[in-house]
Amino acid sequence: MMTLLLALFVGSAHAGVLETWGGGEIGSAGNAGVATSDAHSAWYNPAALDAENFDATTEIVYGNAEFSVSPAKGKTVEPYSANSRGVLLGVGLNNYWLGLPRSNFGLSLFLPAKGPFSWYDPEDALKDEPASATLPRWSSELSRLDAAVGGNYWLTDHFAIGAGVDISATFVTLTFIEIDDFYDLDDPDAARKGQDVTITPTFHPTVGMVAIAGDPDGAHARIGLLGKTARWMDDSGTGYVKLFSGGENLIFQHHYYRYYAPPTLTLGVNVRPVESLSVRAESSYGAWSRAHGPFYEDLSKDWSNTVTARLGAKVSVDRVRILGGYAYDPSPVRTIPRNTLIVDGPSHSLTAGLGAVVRTMDERNLTAMIGMRSQRFASTTIEAKGAGNPEFEGGLLGFRAGLGWGR
Repeated sequence: MMTLLLALFVGSAHAGVLETWGGGEIGSAGNAGVATSDAHSAWYNPAALDAENFDATTEIVYGNAEFSVSPAKGKTVEPYSANSRGVLLGVGLNNYWLGLPRSNFGLSLFLPAKGPFSWYDPEDALKDEPASATLPRWSSELSRLDAAVGGNYWLTDHFAIGAGVDISATFVTLTFIEIDDFYDLDDPDAARKGQDVTITPTFHPTVGMVAIAGDPDGAHARIGLLGKTARWMDDSGTGYVKLFSGGENLIFQHHYYRYYAPPTLTLGVNVRPVESLSVRAESSYGAWSRAHGPFYEDLSKDWSNTVTARLGAKVSVDRVRILGGYAYDPSPVRTIPRNTLIVDGPSHSLTAGLGAVVRTMDERNLTAMIGMRSQRFASTTIEAKGAGNPEFEGGLLGFRAGLGWGR
């Protein structure tokens, strides 16, 4: 049981890789996303797309997670650690998309450097470890392909509506091992091994709005509202072992969620009293009581809905931008249902970002950016059904660096 509990890897319920590992200007500073605009607004709120910020960004993302779990009966489990890395792309086509004035289009894409969707995964090799069910909140496959696409229309200078879609995946795996000779039992590398993965995208809509109070080009406040449907990565597959030619096949089938995020409703504000300063606040309501476990268990009696909070600020000094923020997640987990393999607890995050304009061309700035996010989980004992109550603590540290092109 405790080995399975250690199948931890962090995936964010709010915005996937973007928030968890500090991708994007907003992710790097833990700031409110639904009321601000950048090249990743397709993720945070399509309605916020406009020409105020970046037209495009390209970033390198890296993060490392470290957790430890101790069961109730005195056993100590070695700390667990894992990392994620990839390339994050964001593009905004502003002001005149498809020939329609006052409309904007955005695309945000995370390309993992490892994992089931990466560009150099061996297609015909057995993975080092067999597939195992992961957690509906913390995922062992953070290195997944994340994508979002969205567009908006500004009805007036002070009000916009937008819609988009989060794209996750369902995938089916076929794994086999064929042992044709008795001596293969002592030499596993001599056996024939293979794995075939079929990926089918799933689409989860999102709708939003942005309203501006005050002068859009001067002192003003932006209010953003966003609703997202649930999203998940569903995994099913078959593995078999064939012992000797013509022998019996040992067959194993699985079906579970690799990743789950609940329906959410997010409200945020971005107050800019002067051009050089913006202060941001945001809160998200997550309907975790509607979540299902990795084996489709009903979690409504063990999980509660959550209200998360994020605060941040951005200061512009000449050609330099400084960002900082804080986030709190209370965690939906109250007890660990049998077979759900959940370890979780309240967390606090501190974030920081820095950007500097390195060159200006045709009224567009080439900006170098760096950012980091530190998320810590306090030591927590969680009641478990069918097992000793585990003690859990740990956290993650994420970094990103890249270039942005825009105003």
